Order: sequence, then structure tokens, then C-alpha cells
Amino acid sequence: MARKCSTCGAPLGAGTSFCNFCKAEVEVAPPSIAYGPPPPMPYGPPPSMPYAQPFAPPVERPLLSEPGLVVTTARFVVGHQTYPIQGIATVAPYTVAAKRVANYVVGGFFAFSTFGNCVGTDLAENGAGGKIVTMFFTAGIAALAFWLAKQKKDTHGIMLATSAGGRIQAFMTQDGPQMVRVLGALNQAIASR
Repeated sequence: MARKCSTCGAPLGAGTSFCNFCKAEVEVAPPSIAYGPPPPMPYGPPPSMPYAQPFAPPVERPLLSEPGLVVTTARFVVGHQTYPIQGIATVAPYTVAAKRVANYVVGGFFAFSTFGNCVGTDLAENGAGGKIVTMFFTAGIAALAFWLAKQKKDTHGIMLATSAGGRIQAFMTQDGPQMVRVLGALNQAIASR
């Protein structure tokens, strides 16, 4: 249906706002909205698509659980600190040797003193009992110092390298086998993402 000028009745072009004959201003009608069936598709209807399944987060599997320590496929929990596995790029073990030097120095001193007391001791001589007591005392102190040095354990830890480029000292223990278990579980969690 063509539009006409309201003043002179001349036909108007589409989208014009002035009549070409009488130069009167005419209202521009808003575009009409056609209702009804959609126009036919040039290539036929779209192929049927299966309904999309709702997003299901990956299942979190536990890999290691010990007192104060949990490693799953999604997180690493040490005490009250949680590290997401997605944020961990690599893990690296490290060891800090126990300080045993002072024990060895004390043990060596008393061992040397014991040797010094033994030299020149004649058990048949009067007063040898005092040297024997001193000798056993210093030998006992030396043995104790060496035993204490043996009891000191190295400290093992795990350093996390984050995806953002930082390094975090996340775990420390004096139990070497535990550190190996934690390291294995973390590597398995990183590989499973």
C-alpha cells in the first residue's frame, strides 16, 4: 500500500519526509512489523541438535589423605592452607640437612679426652679408680653426643611453582617416605587435569 501526501494527495516515495509536488512536510510512518510465519529458509531447516547437557564439574578424586594433609585431583590441603591444583605448574622436592656439627665437635672432644685419660693409666697404681671413673664418664658423654647427632633428621619439603610464576614453600616434614608419597600424589593430580 503506497503512501499519499495528506495535503495534495500525490503519491510519496518510501521514507520521504516532504511531498515532491507541494513541498508539504509529511510524517514518516514507523516501519511496519510483519507477523506470521518466518520466511522460508534458503537451504532448508537447520539440522536437529541434541539438547545440551548441563555443565558438570570434574569429579574430585582423593589421591592421598594423611593427618593434616590431603591431595585430591582438584586441591592440595596442608593444615589450614588450600592450594588449587589448577594453579600449580610444577612441584619440586628439597632437603635441608640437619645441623649435626656441634654434636660431632662435642663428641670428638670427649672422645679425645677419654683417650687422654687412658694413656699412662696403670690399674695397679693407687688412685687409678678416679681415672677410670673419669674415663667412663667422658666416654659416656662422647657416646651421647654421637647418638644425639644420629637422632637429628633432615627436613624435607615441597616447593610449588605457580602458574602465575611464583614459588611457594608448601610442605615440610622430617619423614622422608611421607614426602615421597606427597610428591607422587601431587604429580598424579597435576597430570590428571
